[in-house]
Amino acid sequence: MRNRLILAVMVALVVLVAFPSITMAAVPTVINRNADVNGVVTLHGEITATGVVGDDDERGFVWGLFSFPDPGNVAPGASGYTDNWTEAGSFGVGTYTHDVAGLTLETVYYYRACAHSADGWAYSDEICFFVLEDKAYLELRPHLVQSSIRVGGIPTAVNVGIFYGYSLPIWSTPANQDEQLFYEICAPDRWDGESNIIMHLDLALAAAGESGNAFSLEIAWENVTANEEPIPVTSNLIVGTKPVYSDTQYELYKCAVAIDYDIDAANPIVADDILAFRLRRVAVGGQLKDLDGELIILHAGILFARGDLLGDPGNVVTEGELCSLVEDCDGIATAGDLAGYVTTGEVQDVADVFQGLILLLPLIVFSILAFWKRHPVLFLIVAGIAIVTGLKMPDILAGTTTPLSLSLGILTAAYAFVCIAMAYRAMFRRRGESYGTEN
Repeated sequence: MRNRLILAVMVALVVLVAFPSITMAAVPTVINRNADVNGVVTLHGEITATGVVGDDDERGFVWGLFSFPDPGNVAPGASGYTDNWTEAGSFGVGTYTHDVAGLTLETVYYYRACAHSADGWAYSDEICFFVLEDKAYLELRPHLVQSSIRVGGIPTAVNVGIFYGYSLPIWSTPANQDEQLFYEICAPDRWDGESNIIMHLDLALAAAGESGNAFSLEIAWENVTANEEPIPVTSNLIVGTKPVYSDTQYELYKCAVAIDYDIDAANPIVADDILAFRLRRVAVGGQLKDLDGELIILHAGILFARGDLLGDPGNVVTEGELCSLVEDCDGIATAGDLAGYVTTGEVQDVADVFQGLILLLPLIVFSILAFWKRHPVLFLIVAGIAIVTGLKMPDILAGTTTPLSLSLGILTAAYAFVCIAMAYRAMFRRRGESYGTEN
């Protein structure tokens, strides 16, 4: 897979008081453009209050591949995170940034902002992001296979606070052998066929006071034959565990897993294949303790990197993806397999639109020819091209359904009816000329 430009911006808030304390981290806010071929993330921090004895004398970030609890009053090198950056000076309330280069694709990273004064060190809440290629992604909702749910009535659909989803207790046999969810989806034709597929989940904790506990998820997936029952799914197991460091009720988590489309070289995933997924919550291992309350599965989605008639989607993140994915997140740390999810990339620009509009060239050329020759067959050819172009306009404009693509699609389709009318007019005109010649 090509190592493409990766860009994301995250914001974290740091508060220093008489003894360091911390506020909740803010959501990612900005997506930038950069020509660097390596993964680049711009981390943003904000000091909202300095130490009581004066301005802060050092600030920075810590980041790495694994999640850690609040480091407390320790230097960044002792925080547990593998990487850190700090700068010295005299800093008051305000924002600061740092660019981190060379990130690995399809990998989760966790980070915190930090600052130091004479009172000591303080850290923001932890934020994470899952690094995707700089491509346009189609997000599709997989079909929930309900046959086993109808038979056993489980997993149970529940309302918890503002959330509605499926309560997923720990799977075990025989007591809870049906406590699992099955999904299936057809790989779309618009998938580029050369990028890994991303499954992401929205989860919520039903209970407060879960700090120090943890949960584990197991995802299995298979490339199955159409029209055959895909249960049970047993291949390609991915398991990840997430410690919980918050006591907040209804804590929301966004998790993602990369599906290696060609892990089976003899039978890689291709467009129109049926993919089946099995989701289980499993017992955590080691010294960790399972959640006391329920884990709610709110949403499952599948991301396919979009292919294009031009062979490249044009470095686009659609408006819908941008709005839904740049959110504060926590995630499951398994060295990039299952992780907090946020996409990266850039918003569609004028150059991308112009590149897509080149595909309108056949319509323009045939239109000029038809109006020049005034031949009914040419008008009908133009009408056919206009109908196809109008229906495919969202694809032509980088896979986005925007006011621009929708308006152009409607206008192009309407133009087809104009051409049909012109074809009839030209046909009757030619008949009239023929009659005049015979007389």
